[in-house]
Amino acid sequence: MGKTTTKASSRLGTLNLYNQSISVPTLVNFELTTDLTIGANNKGTGVIDKKGLVFNKTYKFLAKLAGSKKGIESTKIVWVIKYMSPSTSRNKFITLKAITVGPEFTLELKDKYKDMAGCEIEISCHMQARPKKSVSNKYFVHNRFRYFDGKKVLTQAQQRMSKPWLIDQAQSSLCGMACLYYILIQRSSSLYKKIAVELHRTGIYELSNGYSIRPKSSMYDIKPEDSDYKNMKMDEVDWIVLASTRSSESNLRYDGIETGSFDQLGAVNWMGMLTRMCKEVASYSSTKSHDLGLLDVGKTIINKRNFSIDKLFEMDKKYKSGKKIIMMIQPKMISNNKGDRDINSIHWIVYEGGLQLFDGDGRNVLTDSLHIGRVKFNIFTWGEEPNNSPRDLPRRGISVTNFSTNYYGYIEVY
Repeated sequence: MGKTTTKASSRLGTLNLYNQSISVPTLVNFELTTDLTIGANNKGTGVIDKKGLVFNKTYKFLAKLAGSKKGIESTKIVWVIKYMSPSTSRNKFITLKAITVGPEFTLELKDKYKDMAGCEIEISCHMQARPKKSVSNKYFVHNRFRYFDGKKVLTQAQQRMSKPWLIDQAQSSLCGMACLYYILIQRSSSLYKKIAVELHRTGIYELSNGYSIRPKSSMYDIKPEDSDYKNMKMDEVDWIVLASTRSSESNLRYDGIETGSFDQLGAVNWMGMLTRMCKEVASYSSTKSHDLGLLDVGKTIINKRNFSIDKLFEMDKKYKSGKKIIMMIQPKMISNNKGDRDINSIHWIVYEGGLQLFDGDGRNVLTDSLHIGRVKFNIFTWGEEPNNSPRDLPRRGISVTNFSTNYYGYIEVY
């Protein structure tokens, strides 16, 4: 009887051990249970047909486990995200880990994960008790400006690195930002490329001095095919860079789209702001603004001396010394239409030298501002191609007969 009892107990023990082993869950696979979103395929075609993850959305992944329900709910799952960042990982994978109790894993794409933008991420998982047996899937995370083709943005940025005059604010009010990035490229074309590419990819750019370019979040949802965007007639890279930079400075919450006077007012580039940004964004060491105010206008009337022309002499001298000169004018100066000052109509251009002065009879004069009837000089504006320029810089000559009534002031940058 004793032997029989012992043998029965032994068999019962074996049976219990066997039952316990099959009750431990087994990892089979996992799936994404949240829908993916369509964005640009980034092949340079502008086609929007690529599925991927987008920011400010929560994604849920569900591990498929075979075994008892009770065991699944208490099982610890290790989730691993691996990706290679084009800007921070230096050809090495960045790895993030999380451990969940139960089969569900949640990934909330917020700004802290902005470096994943534009990357293919590999998500894998394994049971903590069985690290050697894992499953994995790959997903694309859209660029923050997900509807704008990454290859087109890169190509346009590279073109502007060698030809900064291509920058064009077109039908927008972003002339000041165009001038800002025109002189930035002349100082550091590589910095311009970083700003353009990273703004498109992550939606944010933080300069080494702490200045941050962070546009209004609604800009990330704009599509190149939207009529409001198309009406501005801007290239993708110009809109992303210029509008994002201005939006991050806007107290009126400028959103990159100008459909009326209020939107245009939000995009206006005030002299004090642009003077400061030439240091903070364009990284020049010194900037100084010179506004032709009522005092100089009064001096012109009392002394019968054209102080606007005197300012032009100053600008030309400083330009020849190597400084960058950004002028605030009325657009009428370029179109050469006569007209009085209009405070609601201002335009920023970059002065490019080539100053010539003529009297009323068309004869060259040098410094006698009383007898100057017409001035001629070269400028950068509106993305116009240079005229016969061996240095590939804009040398668009404008001839102005009403300089004093169309000039507001200038910023010297060095």
